[in-house]
Amino acid sequence: MKYRKMNVKKLKKKLLGAAFLGLLGGALLFEGNGGHAFAATTGTTIVSGSISGGDLDLVAPASASFSAVNLNGSVQTANANPGTLSITDATGTGEGYRVTVQATQLTEKAPSGGFATGTTANVLPKGLLTLTSAGGSISANSGTTATAPKFNGTSWIIDNGSATTIVTANKGEGLGKFDVSFPTNGLSLNLNPNTVMVDKTNYPTGATPYQTTITYTIISGP
Repeated sequence: MKYRKMNVKKLKKKLLGAAFLGLLGGALLFEGNGGHAFAATTGTTIVSGSISGGDLDLVAPASASFSAVNLNGSVQTANANPGTLSITDATGTGEGYRVTVQATQLTEKAPSGGFATGTTANVLPKGLLTLTSAGGSISANSGTTATAPKFNGTSWIIDNGSATTIVTANKGEGLGKFDVSFPTNGLSLNLNPNTVMVDKTNYPTGATPYQTTITYTIISGP
């Protein structure tokens, strides 16, 4: 029994020695000249694609209404809510842009049967409409993180016959989507009592209706 136990111990030593030599031989296989390990290899993937620019776009409210005016012989003001402009710069160029506004003179609306013979629509003088940004805001939409465009002033007369710039985005600004919100009473109609405003011929039993068209334009470039 003792003889067999001693052989088992010797056998274990021999096996351990053989394992060590095997590991040493494996290490020598991985080591080259000078004892340095072989460099690992890498693979690369080149991924390509293309990007096309989108539109520079502006959406304005379809309509707005002034509060009713009952003339009292004094200078009077009627207000309307100009609403919110939605701006999208999907061009991807970063060229910037500006928004202009221009309104037609307030003009009497034609009655359902047309104007009476010998009469035409009454047109109010220029310079009665004022748009203001005081209390308004320009905010990012749809996750936009670019620098927002800015109001170009706080109030503008918009029916004097020429377009005026109300919002600007410098180069690198205004990319993405933004909402330009004006205050609730941001559109003002200033009426002077020295102006003919009531048409009793075409509207003998009611108020004389007027309308104006406000045009907002977005233009690329600073």
